[in-house]
Amino acid sequence: MKSTQLIRQWFLSALLLSGCIATPAMAQDSSLKTFSESFQKLVAEKDLDGALKLVDEPNDIKPEALASFRIQLGSQLLREKRGNDASAQFTKALEATYSKLEDGSNPRAFATTLPLAVMMLRQTNPDQADQWIEKGLTTLRGKLDSEKLSDNHGILAQMMRLKLNTPDREAAEQAKNKMMEFVAGCEKLYAAQSDPSVNAKTMLDLWNDILPVVDDENSSKLFDKIQSLAQSQLKQSASTPILQTYTTSVSNYVSRNARNAPDVAGDTLNSAMTFIEAIESDDSNVNRIRETFAKNAERLNKTIESARALLAMIGKPAPAIDPKEWVNGEPETLESLKGKVVLLDFWAVWCGPCIATFPHLKHLDAEYGPKGLTIIGVTRQYNFSWDDATSTASRAKDPVSLEDEMAMLEKFIAKYELTHRTMVTPQDSKMNAEYQVTGIPHVALLDKQGNVRLVKIGSGSKNAEEIEAMVQKLLEEK
Repeated sequence: MKSTQLIRQWFLSALLLSGCIATPAMAQDSSLKTFSESFQKLVAEKDLDGALKLVDEPNDIKPEALASFRIQLGSQLLREKRGNDASAQFTKALEATYSKLEDGSNPRAFATTLPLAVMMLRQTNPDQADQWIEKGLTTLRGKLDSEKLSDNHGILAQMMRLKLNTPDREAAEQAKNKMMEFVAGCEKLYAAQSDPSVNAKTMLDLWNDILPVVDDENSSKLFDKIQSLAQSQLKQSASTPILQTYTTSVSNYVSRNARNAPDVAGDTLNSAMTFIEAIESDDSNVNRIRETFAKNAERLNKTIESARALLAMIGKPAPAIDPKEWVNGEPETLESLKGKVVLLDFWAVWCGPCIATFPHLKHLDAEYGPKGLTIIGVTRQYNFSWDDATSTASRAKDPVSLEDEMAMLEKFIAKYELTHRTMVTPQDSKMNAEYQVTGIPHVALLDKQGNVRLVKIGSGSKNAEEIEAMVQKLLEEK
């Protein structure tokens, strides 16, 4: 999701959760509607100084709702490279809603504000962002009932997840273990209850919070718990909060397995769809959730089918490559590369995740190139030109000739010190379709006989580790 869409979606959710919009009718009669219209007009016109003045003027908007406007404004200030002003808005938003956490009047307002505010604040003042996380955690821990599960347990888990987002892998692992221990303790509190319907939503949210961080084996066991509890509750009553949490869980679990275990993902999705469609309810909110899930299921099914097509390539001869031009190395053919392990890396100059894989590609080339690995980058013309003043590539408004785009590509590759060759495909090339490329970076590993042995989409340490392990294995094969 694009950042502007994320902010817009979060913005409305923040207002709803903060309790400032009870119904659409009430919103229309409130001063909040007038304030929002004025604010959005200023932001749309890029009058950020006017928006700054508006949010600081005396008004009767609830502090937690005003915090939502401050975060939206701060994100716009960041775009205009006004980091100090942005930091001030994020900090004011956190200060305003922190009081709700301390006095207990609306702790969810702080839990809603904190994640995005901290994410934004980390871009300008990471130390201060981390201080807010610790401050919130300390305060909320002091409010927990050690013998009874409550909403505060769920809010605390959401805040603990923020500590996972750190480049320090050891610290992230410690944070993950603490969070899992915390949720395990919450599970014991929930199991001790006499009525499973009480706090069922909180328990589901807690399990959902750790679902993305557990390993594949434990994720299956955890999802079974989520599905069992959610379905048992929904059979008794078509609760919209439970249904929303359940559909979110299904989507997350299916997304996690769609590429690497498409059959598991497909079976899970079909089973959930059958259950959800059978829920008897005339509630418009239930129907809205059903419709949203059905649309999401269509997208997930496309990913699943794409993954099945990728898996069908494994063990089969690789499709031919289709070079039009070569950069950073001499031309090659798959036939001439028989006897070598070949890594095809589909990428683009505008792709951030692709650039994130460059250090690993350079490592692979240096470590395994002498042992028989050949890396070939695969890209195409995107009408980008090179700015010598900023040493960056950017999409051009006017058509860029092939010669000029090749010159841009040479400078781009030199900037990142890539050591492997790259091929540029013709505009009408079918190579991407034949290799089932639906997203980049996309890596296809070929063995010494020219057969596809591994396909990975996306960046990240897990993919990098699996790619390197397969490179090692293929190099050892005869």
